[in-house]
Amino acid sequence: MAAPMDENPGNSKGKRYDEELDIMSPNFKPIKALYSEDEIDLPSKDVTQFNNIAEYESFMKRKDRGNPGNVSKPTDTEVPKKKSSSGHTKTKEMTSFQDENLRRRRERMNRNVLTRMETLEKGPLSLLRRCVQEKLLVKVWTRGAVELRGMCKGYIVAFDKHFNLAMIDVDELFRCPLTRDINIKKAAKV
Repeated sequence: MAAPMDENPGNSKGKRYDEELDIMSPNFKPIKALYSEDEIDLPSKDVTQFNNIAEYESFMKRKDRGNPGNVSKPTDTEVPKKKSSSGHTKTKEMTSFQDENLRRRRERMNRNVLTRMETLEKGPLSLLRRCVQEKLLVKVWTRGAVELRGMCKGYIVAFDKHFNLAMIDVDELFRCPLTRDINIKKAAKV
């Protein structure tokens, strides 16, 4: 009678069985599994692989934020993943992960200058918002570090929190800065 063969519960590829690398084993050692060069077989084939702990944490935060009650929704268009000849499905998993991120970004409301302008109801920026909505003629004085450079009259179309203005139908009055020579001549005449 032949000797009983060593069963490989987590590995059917003919590799030698190491109980410390088997996830379902009570003798499983995670540190050894992390630094092992052998591929670890997982009990479920549709597991998302992460490159590091930070990637996992950000995934879990997004999952908690998106699903009240921490309930994950099954997808209707799930396609069973086939392993490539080397046994890795990282590229397929990463592309599906990226597709899911793109879909979530599209669902969120896009925030831009125009949408932020609409939310300003208090403070000095609310005056600019009123000028945009009522199409009021506005005078804007431009200045340098020391002197006034000029003045613009026009209608505000858009603005941001740094008081950058986009204007239309603008009439600009520009003052050329006085040179030092002219100031010296004026002082000498007096």
